[in-house]
Amino acid sequence: MINKVIRTVMTQNVLLLVPSDIPYRHDMRALVNSGAYNCVVEIIDSKDECPDITDIGKYLLESQTFDDRIKAGYRVNSRESIQQYIARNRVLEKKILWIKGLDKKQAILWVEFCRHYPVSGLESGCFIIEYCEDLLSAVEPNMKMVAYDSYVIKADVRLFISIMLNLNGKAPDDNWKRYMEAVISEMCGTDAEIAFEMLERTDFLKEEPQASLKRIADSQAFALRGKEAGSSHILAYARRCDDTLEKRIWMAQLQVAFPLVEQDRIEFITKWRQEIQKSLGRHNIIQFFEKITEPEDLEIGTLAYMLNNGKVAIRNEADRDKINFLREIRNRIAHGKCCSPEELRKLFAIAE
Repeated sequence: MINKVIRTVMTQNVLLLVPSDIPYRHDMRALVNSGAYNCVVEIIDSKDECPDITDIGKYLLESQTFDDRIKAGYRVNSRESIQQYIARNRVLEKKILWIKGLDKKQAILWVEFCRHYPVSGLESGCFIIEYCEDLLSAVEPNMKMVAYDSYVIKADVRLFISIMLNLNGKAPDDNWKRYMEAVISEMCGTDAEIAFEMLERTDFLKEEPQASLKRIADSQAFALRGKEAGSSHILAYARRCDDTLEKRIWMAQLQVAFPLVEQDRIEFITKWRQEIQKSLGRHNIIQFFEKITEPEDLEIGTLAYMLNNGKVAIRNEADRDKINFLREIRNRIAHGKCCSPEELRKLFAIAE
């Protein structure tokens, strides 16, 4: 996305559509600044510097040039637009004006102004309008739309976390690694900055993920993230202890823990297949209103029933305990409930 902005900005103005809680916002602007060769990127915060602007051309003439002749030279009744006048007089020469902090009314005014501002390289200068909504279906001829969500998706954040886990070694094994990736990805969505903070601050082996998210939400560094009324940002959910957090953790456990239960079920059946086959020949085992004849068709709950009621000649207590534990995990997740860190530690140890 950064490269797209840099490539575009010297030939067209840019409407940059980003989330209101965009991650790494200062780094993003710094990268554009460093990549815009021979230009100066000037950040203008509309809320602080021009909150009630109605005449953008007049504002730019007053704020961007020291030449009084140019400031006073534009005539409204001339055949030349204010945009053409500013460009011809090189008021913004070698400048990129990055306008942020816009409300919808101001954003529409700036976009409309920039649509008619002719960009001709370093001489004219250009604009980046940062906003959080799609204002227009078309912004041509002098403006290009660059949208954050066209470049960053949840899978990108998951890959980012996977790379960081490979580098920092925080995951004790592959199961924990997959779980950390899944939890952080499900909870943080496309906010890579919060995802990284969560990775650094969470002891997944000992604490619930919600606890570290609450610490991040209460920290001074992210005090404004997700503070807008009705925000659906993960930190907004953390501050109000919304049950959305637990639902997202459950989604991650469904992806990682549930397959391990199935894996261990298959391994148990493979190990004890002969004994289970004999039992199915002797007993009428019914599952979902059907008689089971093949060991592979036995669900974890049915296996636990057979073991606990003497329906199969397996005396290995450790395996019996494992199947009962797997049944508990399966039932918990199947009913939309989350496993504790202690239960995950035990499940992942069994699955190694």
